[in-house]
Amino acid sequence: MAGHHDRYQRQAVLGVFGAGGQDKLGRSTAVIIGCGGLGCGASALLARAGVGHIRLVDPDVVEEVNLHRQALFIEDDARAAAPKALAAARRLTDANSFIRVEGVRARAEAGNIEALVSGATVVLDGTDNAESRFLVNDACVKAGIPWVYAGAIETRAVCMAVNPSAGPCMRCVFPDPPAAGSMRSCREVGVLNAAVSAASSMQAAQAIRFMATGSAEWGLLMSFDAWTGDFRQAQMAKSPDCPACGRRLFEFL
Repeated sequence: MAGHHDRYQRQAVLGVFGAGGQDKLGRSTAVIIGCGGLGCGASALLARAGVGHIRLVDPDVVEEVNLHRQALFIEDDARAAAPKALAAARRLTDANSFIRVEGVRARAEAGNIEALVSGATVVLDGTDNAESRFLVNDACVKAGIPWVYAGAIETRAVCMAVNPSAGPCMRCVFPDPPAAGSMRSCREVGVLNAAVSAASSMQAAQAIRFMATGSAEWGLLMSFDAWTGDFRQAQMAKSPDCPACGRRLFEFL
């Protein structure tokens, strides 16, 4: 099991980790919903950081169009139409044999999301649509599991760590998912691979911070343009009327 191994020396000595931070990573479980560009980038960083158990969830197979931004996959994976969750799990295990990596070939849906996030220390959103992100949010709020949202489109990366006991959830910020087809997609407008890497790096940093120290920048929406270098952040507020985590919900429980 991952712990104070020589391979982690460069991060274990970080003052922000504090004593025992690396051991806490080794005892943590990270669940990553989606093995696209975000999931590949974040999971690679978590695996190399020594997170003890990583569960990867994705229903799709690798295609050539994925290779420009999904860094865990290679051309052989695309030729073989390899299941993303399983191919990614193999690559992470090759990178760190001291941890447990679990690949689950499944689509996260209302009927299985609670089982998929069960036992997680933290959940990372690697999905590419609003409906899936709200699904992750609601399941994590219900289970009391912190999660980290990230996204990338065109040249912009965004990230926000969510812990309803300490700050806003996704529905506090966006009470309802946008109407189907109302949001631009990477298929339509494109995405810079460096923006995907920036988003997954911010996401992994917040997840690692929480697992190692118990804290993160809850509710801080961060936006970075990888093309222009513009960085912005805004502290989101918790809504007492949030349909997922607000006061009105608990009045009916």
